[in-house]
Amino acid sequence: MNLSEVCVCVRLLFLVIYNISTYGMYTYAIFSTPYYDTFEERYKNILTINKSPTGELVKLIRQIKFFQLSPFKSIKRVICGYGIYLNGTTLATVDDIPELFSFLTMNGYTIDTNLTKMMNDSDVRINDEYKLVAYIHF
Repeated sequence: MNLSEVCVCVRLLFLVIYNISTYGMYTYAIFSTPYYDTFEERYKNILTINKSPTGELVKLIRQIKFFQLSPFKSIKRVICGYGIYLNGTTLATVDDIPELFSFLTMNGYTIDTNLTKMMNDSDVRINDEYKLVAYIHF
């Protein structure tokens, strides 16, 4: 399978797994994702979301480009994604989870702890580089 076929497969997988809408609610997945920040010239685990959301959260989301983390390891993920910016200029990291959860609950989002626990306890993994933080509904 060539790279373009892999990208198509990954995108289809995301569509199948995460484009779930139940009873008029939309479900989103928030991940901790390793990221090389070219401005700060360092690696960090940023918070990403699987697709552009509805509601107030959309104001915190920007499309970002992922860079290869190591010349010895090929990229196993989509080249572009959606990063979460809590203060407008800096990508949110795992240290910002409490602030993000506060924002989400104040703006009508529900953090689905049952679905998050079920997926974290299962053997199903989207990608070795992503770590599921939470599923949310709006």
